[in-house]
Amino acid sequence: MNARLALLDSVEQGVTEGEVLRLALQHAVAELDGLGGTVHLRGPMSALRLVSVGGG
Repeated sequence: MNARLALLDSVEQGVTEGEVLRLALQHAVAELDGLGGTVHLRGPMSALRLVSVGGG
């Protein structure tokens, strides 16, 4: 797990927020031996916004 966190910490400047979230999601799914996952962020008016989907 520490190697995965180190990889996320080493992402270079200029990478979009969506790309970082996608990478984090892929590593979280792999770490948990999952089949897939989603990332939602809270938007205005407490609405959830789907920002990344991974897995199959």
